[in-house]
Amino acid sequence: MVPLILLINVLTWSLAIGQDTCDGTNSVFPCDAGQDTCMRRKYGKDQYVCVCDSSYCDDLGPLPDTSDGKVTIYETTRDGLRFRKNYVYKGQSSLTEPTVKTKKKFTIKVKRDEKHQSIWGFGGAFTDSTGINLRYLNDTLAAHVINDYYSPQGIGYSVGRVPVGGTDFSDRPYTYNDDHVDDLEQTNFTLAQDDDLYKIPYIKQAQKLNGNLKLLASAWSPPAWMKSSNSISKRGTLKSSDVYYKSWAKYYAKFFTEYKKKGIEFWGLTSGNEPVASYIHSSFNGLTFTPGSLRDFIRDSLAPELAKAGFPLQEKLKLLVLDDQLAVVLAWLGKVYGDEATHSLVSGIAFHWYLNFMTPNFVYSLIHKWYPDQLLISTEACEGYRMILDPHKVILGDWGRGENYASDIINDLNHGVHGWIDWNMALDPSGGPNWADNKVDSPIIVNKTANEYYRQPMFYSMAHIAKFLPPNSVRLGSKGSHGGVDYTVFQTPDNNIAVIILNKSKDTINLTVAAAYGKDVTWQIKPKSLTTIYGKAS
Repeated sequence: MVPLILLINVLTWSLAIGQDTCDGTNSVFPCDAGQDTCMRRKYGKDQYVCVCDSSYCDDLGPLPDTSDGKVTIYETTRDGLRFRKNYVYKGQSSLTEPTVKTKKKFTIKVKRDEKHQSIWGFGGAFTDSTGINLRYLNDTLAAHVINDYYSPQGIGYSVGRVPVGGTDFSDRPYTYNDDHVDDLEQTNFTLAQDDDLYKIPYIKQAQKLNGNLKLLASAWSPPAWMKSSNSISKRGTLKSSDVYYKSWAKYYAKFFTEYKKKGIEFWGLTSGNEPVASYIHSSFNGLTFTPGSLRDFIRDSLAPELAKAGFPLQEKLKLLVLDDQLAVVLAWLGKVYGDEATHSLVSGIAFHWYLNFMTPNFVYSLIHKWYPDQLLISTEACEGYRMILDPHKVILGDWGRGENYASDIINDLNHGVHGWIDWNMALDPSGGPNWADNKVDSPIIVNKTANEYYRQPMFYSMAHIAKFLPPNSVRLGSKGSHGGVDYTVFQTPDNNIAVIILNKSKDTINLTVAAAYGKDVTWQIKPKSLTTIYGKAS
């Protein structure tokens, strides 16, 4: 028997999009034209989530076939549309709703001969908290969450960030060698039960969905006995003797060795999570480095120990440095890259989004000018992180948070960034668990009591961008602007062009995309919306 709630929602969708029953024979457009399959739930004015439960759980669907010249348009709006699909073909549109009268208009002219950076990948983090929340769901729904992120039917992520041991998003502070003080050879290094319960099963599922999945390891803290503070969470550096630097490098090597035994190999690692911010805060897992001490650690300890264990940098593992705020990057990189031996071991720069709002865009330009051979990847982002300004860590259906995600990603991409990794992929309604009470928001929220989960606007922001920009997509030049609108243009490896438009204004805007798809494509961009236009380059 078809669940009553599904019948109600199907009727709701049909009424909302104004589509007649389609058998695929009387129209040039596919039957999914106008389709929006979200099972909405409203939590406040303009606050909508899409619910997945045991009776119904939709997906985003595969990328459209563009070989026949149809251009596909996806829309998500503040007033409730979620990834609605329509088509433009030979000057005709599948849209059945009336247009809005507006004087606002602009043209995006694509410059296909002007090519910029290529995409490395998009992804999320396999934190303990993500795994804990997935285990609250039944097996089918838990698998659906990973499908939402990594399947071609979902966003199609190509990257996963994996914490080396615990983070604040664990149910307790821990490392892999807590109880054996001064075990400098890391003889007693042992993966935690958390790896087998909360990380490895979901990583393996993601690997099955994407055979080219890139895994990036990031460590938060060594065992307390290795730190100057003798605490996982309190501010501290590695103890001053060189043997502790060597031991910390051995710890990394042990991690890669043990995960390889589990059938999981990594693309690379970062030099450690937030070496600067960990000095400022002292409430959760962290390890402080100075630029000079990090340079020496990479050159004299990390690279040699990884090579001994069979993971030489550049050949087997790629190293990204910093893994902290973009605002401090210029003060750091001179020391690290100024040493030729260290520079030769490093493949890129990792940064977090938390201070991007106060970081001028010329910082990106200087990085590319000074270090043109290096990847630039945003490796962590979340909403609800501001202690005083975000009293509500999770706000279900909040449009502004989704808009912030899209705006940041588009700005990063337009300034040469190669990839963008979200933080927790799933949290509970309080924004946890987090042993340090440092709770935040997430694109997916799990309600264990109801055995259901909610896709938030942040999820759809990721979908509008990451789904259409697979690895090796290339950013194209473009011309045209309109107040309140951010956009970016890319060409994919299979010769499709994706134009992603964020309208932050309250205006309806008539958009024309020229020099991309053969004929110009015109579309009315809704207020407070995210739109992706996708079709074969022609």
